[in-house]
Amino acid sequence: MIKQSVKYRIISCKFSIPEGGPMNFSTYLEVLLSAKEAAAKIPLGVYDPIVWPELRPDAPTAMLLSAHPDDEWLSFMPLGLRLRREGYNVVVVAVTLGRPEQHARRLSELTAACRYGGMELCVPGPEGKGLRDQIRNENGETFSGAVEEVLKLTNRYMPKVFITHHAEDGHRDHKSCNRLAKIATACSKQHTFLVETEYWQDIGEPNCQLEVAYLDVVRVMEGVSFHKGELERNPYHLTYPLLGMLNAQYVERVVGFGNPAAKFQFSVILKLTVFKMGRQYDYKHPSQLSTDQSVSMLFPEKPTTTSV
Repeated sequence: MIKQSVKYRIISCKFSIPEGGPMNFSTYLEVLLSAKEAAAKIPLGVYDPIVWPELRPDAPTAMLLSAHPDDEWLSFMPLGLRLRREGYNVVVVAVTLGRPEQHARRLSELTAACRYGGMELCVPGPEGKGLRDQIRNENGETFSGAVEEVLKLTNRYMPKVFITHHAEDGHRDHKSCNRLAKIATACSKQHTFLVETEYWQDIGEPNCQLEVAYLDVVRVMEGVSFHKGELERNPYHLTYPLLGMLNAQYVERVVGFGNPAAKFQFSVILKLTVFKMGRQYDYKHPSQLSTDQSVSMLFPEKPTTTSV
Protein backbone atom coordinates (compact mmCIF):
# COMPACT_ATOMS: atom_id res chain seq x y z
CA MET A 1 0.00 0.00 0.00
CA ILE A 2 1.14 3.53 -0.72
CA LYS A 3 1.27 5.56 2.48
CA GLN A 4 1.27 8.95 0.80
CA SER A 5 0.28 10.48 -2.47
CA VAL A 6 2.31 9.50 -5.51
CA LYS A 7 4.30 12.57 -6.48
CA TYR A 8 4.08 13.23 -10.21
CA ARG A 9 5.20 16.59 -11.48
CA ILE A 10 5.41 18.22 -14.89
CA ILE A 11 9.14 17.59 -14.86
CA SER A 12 8.47 13.85 -15.31
CA CYS A 13 6.42 14.37 -18.49
CA LYS A 14 7.65 14.08 -22.06
CA PHE A 15 7.28 17.80 -22.64
CA SER A 16 8.98 20.36 -20.45
CA ILE A 17 9.55 24.09 -20.60
CA PRO A 18 13.18 25.13 -21.10
CA GLU A 19 14.40 27.11 -18.14
CA GLY A 20 13.79 30.76 -18.81
CA GLY A 21 11.94 29.91 -22.02
CA PRO A 22 8.80 31.68 -23.21
CA MET A 23 5.33 30.52 -22.21
CA ASN A 24 2.41 30.67 -24.63
CA PHE A 25 -0.99 29.02 -24.94
CA SER A 26 0.33 26.25 -27.15
CA THR A 27 2.99 25.41 -24.57
CA TYR A 28 0.40 25.56 -21.81
CA LEU A 29 -1.83 23.09 -23.65
CA GLU A 30 1.05 20.72 -24.40
CA VAL A 31 2.05 20.71 -20.72
CA LEU A 32 -1.53 19.85 -19.69
CA LEU A 33 -1.81 16.99 -22.18
CA SER A 34 1.64 15.67 -21.29
CA ALA A 35 0.81 15.75 -17.58
CA LYS A 36 -2.48 13.91 -18.21
CA GLU A 37 -0.64 11.23 -20.17
CA ALA A 38 1.88 10.76 -17.36
CA ALA A 39 -0.88 10.73 -14.71
CA ALA A 40 -2.54 7.78 -16.48
CA LYS A 41 0.27 5.64 -15.02
CA ILE A 42 -0.48 6.55 -11.41
CA PRO A 43 -1.54 3.40 -9.48
CA LEU A 44 -5.23 2.97 -8.71
CA GLY A 45 -6.70 1.93 -5.37
CA VAL A 46 -3.45 1.28 -3.52
CA TYR A 47 -3.58 3.96 -0.82
CA ASP A 48 -3.58 3.50 2.94
CA PRO A 49 -6.64 4.84 4.78
CA ILE A 50 -6.61 8.46 5.86
CA VAL A 51 -5.77 8.76 9.55
CA TRP A 52 -8.48 10.74 11.33
CA PRO A 53 -8.88 11.72 14.98
CA GLU A 54 -11.26 9.46 16.88
CA LEU A 55 -14.87 10.61 16.78
CA ARG A 56 -16.66 11.76 19.92
CA PRO A 57 -19.58 9.56 21.03
CA ASP A 58 -21.94 12.48 20.34
CA ALA A 59 -20.42 13.38 16.98
CA PRO A 60 -22.92 14.85 14.48
CA THR A 61 -23.61 12.84 11.34
CA ALA A 62 -23.40 13.84 7.70
CA MET A 63 -25.31 11.41 5.49
CA LEU A 64 -24.31 11.13 1.83
CA LEU A 65 -27.11 9.78 -0.37
CA SER A 66 -25.18 8.48 -3.37
CA ALA A 67 -26.77 7.29 -6.62
CA HIS A 68 -23.83 5.12 -7.71
CA PRO A 69 -20.47 3.93 -6.39
CA ASP A 70 -17.90 6.66 -7.17
CA ASP A 71 -20.44 9.49 -6.70
CA GLU A 72 -19.52 9.58 -3.01
CA TRP A 73 -16.06 10.87 -3.91
CA LEU A 74 -16.74 12.85 -7.08
CA SER A 75 -19.80 14.72 -5.87
CA PHE A 76 -19.76 14.70 -2.06
CA MET A 77 -16.33 14.29 -0.52
CA PRO A 78 -14.96 17.77 -1.21
CA LEU A 79 -17.38 18.76 1.57
CA GLY A 80 -17.33 15.36 3.28
CA LEU A 81 -13.59 15.54 3.94
CA ARG A 82 -13.97 18.91 5.63
CA LEU A 83 -16.86 17.64 7.73
CA ARG A 84 -14.88 14.55 8.81
CA ARG A 85 -11.91 16.76 9.67
CA GLU A 86 -14.18 18.83 11.93
CA GLY A 87 -15.53 15.82 13.80
CA TYR A 88 -18.54 14.62 11.81
CA ASN A 89 -19.34 10.96 11.33
CA VAL A 90 -19.66 10.61 7.55
CA VAL A 91 -22.09 7.92 6.42
CA VAL A 92 -22.35 6.88 2.77
CA VAL A 93 -25.72 5.46 1.72
CA ALA A 94 -25.27 3.60 -1.57
CA VAL A 95 -28.70 3.86 -3.14
CA THR A 96 -27.65 1.62 -6.04
CA LEU A 97 -24.67 -0.58 -6.90
CA GLY A 98 -25.03 -0.02 -10.62
CA ARG A 99 -26.26 -2.72 -12.95
CA PRO A 100 -26.98 -6.13 -11.36
CA GLU A 101 -24.13 -7.87 -13.15
CA GLN A 102 -21.71 -5.32 -11.64
CA HIS A 103 -22.87 -5.58 -8.02
CA ALA A 104 -20.04 -7.72 -6.66
CA ARG A 105 -17.28 -5.65 -8.24
CA ARG A 106 -18.77 -2.30 -7.42
CA LEU A 107 -19.56 -3.21 -3.82
CA SER A 108 -15.98 -4.40 -3.35
CA GLU A 109 -14.60 -1.15 -4.82
CA LEU A 110 -17.02 0.98 -2.83
CA THR A 111 -16.11 -0.77 0.43
CA ALA A 112 -12.42 -0.09 -0.21
CA ALA A 113 -13.10 3.54 -1.17
CA CYS A 114 -15.07 4.14 2.03
CA ARG A 115 -12.40 2.44 4.13
CA TYR A 116 -9.80 4.76 2.63
CA GLY A 117 -11.87 7.84 3.51
CA GLY A 118 -12.89 6.68 6.97
CA MET A 119 -16.59 6.70 6.03
CA GLU A 120 -19.25 4.36 7.29
CA LEU A 121 -21.04 2.49 4.48
CA CYS A 122 -24.70 1.47 4.34
CA VAL A 123 -26.27 -0.39 1.41
CA PRO A 124 -30.06 -0.49 1.88
CA GLY A 125 -32.55 -2.70 0.14
CA PRO A 126 -33.21 -6.43 -0.20
CA GLU A 127 -30.10 -8.46 0.68
CA GLY A 128 -28.07 -5.24 0.83
CA LYS A 129 -28.10 -4.82 -2.96
CA GLY A 130 -29.42 -1.27 -3.15
CA LEU A 131 -32.63 0.28 -4.35
CA ARG A 132 -32.07 0.53 -8.11
CA ASP A 133 -35.35 -1.06 -9.16
CA GLN A 134 -37.35 0.75 -6.47
CA ILE A 135 -36.24 4.27 -7.35
CA ARG A 136 -36.91 3.87 -11.07
CA ASN A 137 -40.67 3.80 -10.51
CA GLU A 138 -41.28 7.06 -8.66
CA ASN A 139 -45.06 6.83 -8.79
CA GLY A 140 -45.48 3.28 -7.55
CA GLU A 141 -45.26 1.24 -4.38
CA THR A 142 -41.65 0.36 -5.07
CA PHE A 143 -40.56 3.98 -4.62
CA SER A 144 -42.46 4.09 -1.35
CA GLY A 145 -40.39 1.10 -0.31
CA ALA A 146 -37.22 3.02 -1.13
CA VAL A 147 -38.46 5.92 1.00
CA GLU A 148 -39.04 3.56 3.92
CA GLU A 149 -35.51 2.17 3.61
CA VAL A 150 -33.97 5.65 3.68
CA LEU A 151 -36.18 6.75 6.56
CA LYS A 152 -34.96 3.76 8.60
CA LEU A 153 -31.41 5.03 8.17
CA THR A 154 -32.26 8.66 8.93
CA ASN A 155 -34.11 7.60 12.09
CA ARG A 156 -31.07 5.55 13.09
CA TYR A 157 -28.40 8.19 12.43
CA MET A 158 -30.39 11.45 12.80
CA PRO A 159 -28.10 13.33 10.38
CA LYS A 160 -27.51 17.01 10.91
CA VAL A 161 -26.36 17.37 7.29
CA PHE A 162 -27.77 15.51 4.29
CA ILE A 163 -25.73 15.64 1.06
CA THR A 164 -27.05 14.46 -2.30
CA HIS A 165 -27.32 15.31 -6.00
CA HIS A 166 -29.39 18.29 -7.09
CA ALA A 167 -32.86 17.82 -8.58
CA GLU A 168 -31.81 18.25 -12.23
CA ASP A 169 -28.40 16.57 -12.19
CA GLY A 170 -28.78 14.93 -15.58
CA HIS A 171 -29.18 11.27 -14.53
CA ARG A 172 -32.47 9.75 -13.45
CA ASP A 173 -30.89 8.01 -10.44
CA HIS A 174 -29.37 11.32 -9.29
CA LYS A 175 -32.78 12.98 -9.56
CA SER A 176 -34.42 10.13 -7.60
CA CYS A 177 -31.83 10.48 -4.83
CA ASN A 178 -32.69 14.15 -4.56
CA ARG A 179 -36.36 13.30 -4.11
CA LEU A 180 -35.50 10.67 -1.49
CA ALA A 181 -33.32 13.13 0.40
CA LYS A 182 -35.98 15.83 0.46
CA ILE A 183 -38.60 13.41 1.76
CA ALA A 184 -36.20 12.16 4.44
CA THR A 185 -35.19 15.65 5.59
CA ALA A 186 -38.82 16.79 5.62
CA CYS A 187 -39.62 13.89 7.97
CA SER A 188 -36.77 14.65 10.33
CA LYS A 189 -37.64 15.58 13.93
CA GLN A 190 -34.78 18.10 14.06
CA HIS A 191 -33.74 20.87 11.72
CA THR A 192 -31.66 19.25 9.00
CA PHE A 193 -29.43 20.90 6.41
CA LEU A 194 -29.71 19.72 2.81
CA VAL A 195 -26.67 20.17 0.56
CA GLU A 196 -27.21 19.67 -3.16
CA THR A 197 -24.18 19.10 -5.40
CA GLU A 198 -23.62 19.11 -9.14
CA TYR A 199 -21.82 16.77 -11.53
CA TRP A 200 -23.70 15.95 -14.76
CA GLN A 201 -25.49 19.29 -14.92
CA ASP A 202 -25.07 22.67 -13.24
CA ILE A 203 -27.26 23.64 -10.30
CA GLY A 204 -29.82 26.19 -11.49
CA GLU A 205 -29.62 28.52 -8.49
CA PRO A 206 -26.52 27.72 -6.39
CA ASN A 207 -25.82 29.73 -3.26
CA CYS A 208 -22.39 28.62 -2.03
CA GLN A 209 -18.85 28.22 -3.34
CA LEU A 210 -16.72 25.95 -1.17
CA GLU A 211 -12.96 26.09 -1.52
CA VAL A 212 -11.27 22.69 -1.77
CA ALA A 213 -7.74 22.40 -0.41
CA TYR A 214 -4.93 21.07 -2.60
CA LEU A 215 -4.54 17.99 -0.38
CA ASP A 216 -8.27 17.32 -0.52
CA VAL A 217 -8.20 17.36 -4.32
CA VAL A 218 -5.45 14.74 -4.11
CA ARG A 219 -7.51 12.71 -1.64
CA VAL A 220 -10.60 12.83 -3.85
CA MET A 221 -8.52 11.50 -6.75
CA GLU A 222 -7.03 8.78 -4.55
CA GLY A 223 -10.45 7.90 -3.15
CA VAL A 224 -12.15 7.59 -6.52
CA SER A 225 -9.19 5.54 -7.78
CA PHE A 226 -10.54 2.59 -5.79
CA HIS A 227 -13.33 2.39 -8.37
CA LYS A 228 -10.91 0.77 -10.81
CA GLY A 229 -13.48 -0.81 -13.08
CA GLU A 230 -15.11 2.52 -13.80
CA LEU A 231 -11.81 4.30 -14.41
CA GLU A 232 -10.67 1.62 -16.81
CA ARG A 233 -13.82 2.37 -18.82
CA ASN A 234 -13.44 6.13 -18.55
CA PRO A 235 -10.48 7.73 -16.70
CA TYR A 236 -12.48 10.75 -15.57
CA HIS A 237 -10.40 11.14 -12.42
CA LEU A 238 -7.62 12.67 -14.52
CA THR A 239 -9.72 15.71 -15.42
CA TYR A 240 -11.29 16.13 -11.96
CA PRO A 241 -8.91 18.96 -10.91
CA LEU A 242 -9.92 20.93 -14.00
CA LEU A 243 -13.53 20.89 -12.85
CA GLY A 244 -12.45 22.35 -9.52
CA MET A 245 -10.48 25.06 -11.30
CA LEU A 246 -13.35 25.85 -13.67
CA ASN A 247 -15.61 26.66 -10.74
CA ALA A 248 -13.54 29.80 -10.10
CA GLN A 249 -15.18 31.13 -13.25
CA TYR A 250 -18.62 29.66 -12.62
CA VAL A 251 -18.84 31.21 -9.15
CA GLU A 252 -20.45 34.25 -10.76
CA ARG A 253 -23.61 32.14 -10.61
CA VAL A 254 -23.29 32.39 -6.81
CA VAL A 255 -22.00 35.90 -6.15
CA GLY A 256 -23.56 37.64 -9.15
CA PHE A 257 -22.39 38.21 -12.70
CA GLY A 258 -19.70 40.82 -13.07
CA ASN A 259 -18.31 40.32 -9.57
CA PRO A 260 -14.68 39.19 -9.13
CA ALA A 261 -13.92 35.54 -8.47
CA ALA A 262 -12.58 34.40 -5.12
CA LYS A 263 -8.89 33.50 -4.96
CA PHE A 264 -9.65 29.78 -4.83
CA GLN A 265 -7.52 27.40 -6.90
CA PHE A 266 -10.13 24.64 -6.51
CA SER A 267 -13.75 24.82 -5.43
CA VAL A 268 -17.17 23.21 -5.72
CA ILE A 269 -20.56 24.84 -6.23
CA LEU A 270 -23.39 23.93 -3.84
CA LYS A 271 -26.97 24.75 -2.94
CA LEU A 272 -27.77 24.86 0.79
CA THR A 273 -31.21 24.84 2.40
CA VAL A 274 -32.56 23.81 5.79
CA PHE A 275 -35.64 21.80 6.71
CA LYS A 276 -37.60 22.77 9.82
CA MET A 277 -40.79 21.00 10.87
CA GLY A 278 -41.17 19.47 7.44
CA ARG A 279 -40.68 22.70 5.47
CA GLN A 280 -37.71 23.75 3.35
CA TYR A 281 -36.15 27.20 3.84
CA ASP A 282 -33.29 29.29 2.60
CA TYR A 283 -31.11 30.55 5.45
CA LYS A 284 -28.25 32.92 6.11
CA HIS A 285 -24.80 31.47 5.47
CA PRO A 286 -21.58 32.55 3.74
CA SER A 287 -21.83 32.50 -0.04
CA GLN A 288 -18.12 31.63 -0.23
CA LEU A 289 -16.16 29.59 2.29
CA SER A 290 -12.37 29.32 2.19
CA THR A 291 -10.28 26.48 3.56
CA ASP A 292 -9.28 28.51 6.62
CA GLN A 293 -12.92 28.94 7.66
CA SER A 294 -14.86 26.32 9.61
CA VAL A 295 -17.69 24.47 7.87
CA SER A 296 -19.70 25.10 11.04
CA MET A 297 -20.35 28.51 9.51
CA LEU A 298 -22.46 26.74 6.88
CA PHE A 299 -24.39 24.67 9.41
CA PRO A 300 -25.15 26.85 12.46
CA GLU A 301 -26.92 25.49 15.52
CA LYS A 302 -29.70 28.08 15.11
CA PRO A 303 -30.04 28.92 11.40
CA THR A 304 -31.75 32.17 10.53
CA THR A 305 -34.23 31.39 7.78
CA THR A 306 -34.80 33.98 5.07
CA SER A 307 -37.54 32.58 2.84
CA VAL A 308 -39.62 29.49 2.12
